[in-house]
Amino acid sequence: MIVAMNTIRIKKGHGEEIIERFQNPKEIGKFEGFLGLEVLKKLNGKDEDQIRICTRWVDEASFNVWLHSPEFKASHSKSAEERENSPLLGADFALLEVAISSDNN
Repeated sequence: MIVAMNTIRIKKGHGEEIIERFQNPKEIGKFEGFLGLEVLKKLNGKDEDQIRICTRWVDEASFNVWLHSPEFKASHSKSAEERENSPLLGADFALLEVAISSDNN
């Protein structure tokens, strides 16, 4: 299993507005190999808000199909005005392989 993790730094007080964008992920759920999505919010951020968008995939090939799809590009495109007024400060991306997974079932 692969986890794609995007850590997004956001102007203080704007984290919830970014989180709302992920409430109903429609397009990504249609892709073969997509297992799920978690949105994590950092607690106690002093100078900025921080969220992590974690998507889980069967394998890297499945993730790459999404990454290079028109749906991905459309969901990440912004107008010049949107970019100028964006509360986003920056982002870091990591593609991780799950080495151990444990559930309390």
